[in-house]
Amino acid sequence: MADFQTPEFRQFPSVPNRLQADATKHLSPFVAKPDHQKNIGFPGELVDNWEQKAIEKMGELLSKYRSLQVYLDSCVKCGACTDKCHYFQGTSDPKNMPVARQDLLRSVYRRYYTIAGKYFPKLVGARDMTREVLDEWHSYFHQCSQCRRCSVFCPYGIDTAEISMAAREIMDSVGHGQKYCNEILGKVQTIGNNLGLPGPALEATLEEFEEEIEEDTGLPVKIPIDVKGADILLITPSADFFAEPHIDGLMGYAKVFHEAGVNWTLSSYASEAANFSMFIGSYSNLKKVAERIRKAALDLGVKRIVVGECGHAWRVAYSFWNTVAGIGSGGDDVYARELQKQLDHSYPIPQHICEFTYDLIKENKLRFNKAENDHRTVTFHDSCNVARGSRMGNYAGGQFDIPRALIKASCNNFVDMDISTIKEATYCCGGGGGLLTDDLMEIRVKGALPRMEALNDVVKSDGVTHMAAICAICKAQFAKILPYYNFPMDMILSTHQLVGEALVMKGSLQEQELDGNGDDDDS
Repeated sequence: MADFQTPEFRQFPSVPNRLQADATKHLSPFVAKPDHQKNIGFPGELVDNWEQKAIEKMGELLSKYRSLQVYLDSCVKCGACTDKCHYFQGTSDPKNMPVARQDLLRSVYRRYYTIAGKYFPKLVGARDMTREVLDEWHSYFHQCSQCRRCSVFCPYGIDTAEISMAAREIMDSVGHGQKYCNEILGKVQTIGNNLGLPGPALEATLEEFEEEIEEDTGLPVKIPIDVKGADILLITPSADFFAEPHIDGLMGYAKVFHEAGVNWTLSSYASEAANFSMFIGSYSNLKKVAERIRKAALDLGVKRIVVGECGHAWRVAYSFWNTVAGIGSGGDDVYARELQKQLDHSYPIPQHICEFTYDLIKENKLRFNKAENDHRTVTFHDSCNVARGSRMGNYAGGQFDIPRALIKASCNNFVDMDISTIKEATYCCGGGGGLLTDDLMEIRVKGALPRMEALNDVVKSDGVTHMAAICAICKAQFAKILPYYNFPMDMILSTHQLVGEALVMKGSLQEQELDGNGDDDDS
């Protein structure tokens, strides 16, 4: 199956394995092709005098983002972060320690932007910008999923993700980007989604899902698209149109919307919640992708925007949409002001699909038959961008409680994994941050080790059979990774799959069966 060894579960998972220098030095993603680069505004290939231009770009980022310089100046090498990275735990490569990863960029920063580094480089560990350094950056900054777990434990709050994003932006700016992220971003900006799925194909796919729901429930539940005048625009990851278990989550959303009696729609123009611009640190591209969603909302005349299950997409929506595109209270161009007048501010802007469903549960507007999920004992994987980069609800910690509340409303059997591996301390799935590509399979498998160990514990102690998530990347990663650790690939579920399967809709076959009015009723 693979030309590398899957890590073995450790006797004491909290203790890292013995160090193995350069253990993953050979892992590096494919370099973006010229078209992938040019389509999103970067040079097609490594430019002339790229060393000088990389240093100038670093200077531009330092002047633009004060936090970057603070992070590069404030580390005291206390060691608090060293064992917190899942990639370090899975590979034992010391360059995957967060502090060592930071030093890959910090050493160049010191050489060109500090007095000590300019005159006494060897004394302060400063390095010239060379081809060897560039290749090292391309390798190890793509062994960081930007999950920010290390920042939770850093006493100074140094965010390695921000440093990783800066390094990737510098590499893009000199024509040395990553194929996976940049190719996908080009598709989003020209076709509307990561998959490159055109509108007619999307419509045909949704019709198939409608038929499947009607066969299951007996109800004509619709998954509408491009409906002008709809109240709600659903922005969801395109994985929801394509693969298991994502599509079961989409059908779960549709059932909830149907039962709530709301008028909603998808958009063929903005058929993607994911925004990989964040992974490469490009706020100009992040703005372009967000503006597609703004345009779709304006064109369709919707009053609310709801975001489907996608971790980094929710972080972008929650933290950036308002300032870059005026979806919310920020933005000051004519389109932002027009959208702010159009949207209904009595609801969160934007709102997560879990918040939408949770509100209905609190108002007793949804009926569940938990027994539909009795063949499962479920645990929940907190996605890192939701856990550490956003919130849900109107209180701190809502992003942890609300998805669990949905699962508990839908299932009788729920078990949390070890407290040191969930909520704000959650481990990344191993495929986030633009690493969900087959050319990085080895680091994806090894980086999943801590999560797999925590999962294995509850499988053994509590008989857990399934793990739910609210992130498209997590679901795709686990579906691929679970078999490497001898778990079935269908062990991973969409949270709204559980909701949809337990939901008892009015007039459905499930209601008839539950209330004794169905064909199988003998009374």
